[in-house]
Amino acid sequence: MVRMEPLFRVLIVGIVPQPTEVPPQPFDREDLQKVFFEVSRDYPYSQFGLLSGDQGAQFLNPPHDRVLIQPQLLQVQSPIGSGGTTDTTAERSREKAVAVLSAAAERLAIRQFLSCGIKVQAEIPAPEGGARNYVATNLFHQADRVDLLGQGFFGGGIKVWRFDPDTPGQKIEILLVEPLLADDAFIYVDYDVQRNILLTDLNDLGGWIDSALKFVREKTITFLEEAS
Repeated sequence: MVRMEPLFRVLIVGIVPQPTEVPPQPFDREDLQKVFFEVSRDYPYSQFGLLSGDQGAQFLNPPHDRVLIQPQLLQVQSPIGSGGTTDTTAERSREKAVAVLSAAAERLAIRQFLSCGIKVQAEIPAPEGGARNYVATNLFHQADRVDLLGQGFFGGGIKVWRFDPDTPGQKIEILLVEPLLADDAFIYVDYDVQRNILLTDLNDLGGWIDSALKFVREKTITFLEEAS
């Protein structure tokens, strides 16, 4: 069997600022514009928009390349791969996320963050027979019972969770595996890891993102191959 390889599609990284007052005060509009100009020197965005109600701003390269800057959330969504104006690797998307979030935190004088969320989405070429058959037969253990629900049902995928037993509530991992409904030649993978710990050094983000990418590249692939 040829080893499976993930085709990374999207990286989303979000961090929650620790408020200095409740409710958090809106960001200064001039500061938001400065973040946009500073970020766009290395990572150009075609659109800048202020959100209604002084809720922050977003930078866009439509349709999916986006930065969201709000008092309650800083988030970077970066497409991965080739298509349209996008031509980047997972590692470059990681560098971009860290650089953009660091620039925003510096300009907006945010020193600490309460939590961090990292989501990696990927597609994995399915073995012969297609993704639906592979997921239903190899991963979905109740596939022989779904006919009780009615004709046409198939094993739609699996969703597994992990809570770190050594630090309850501080790290939550969720892995979703299902057929890519738009193209049965691919298996869709969504890996989401939430860290609910105080973050004071955004340089830690790079290692956390690398760990998420490694989880998809190694443990997820091994899990799928063992099911074959």
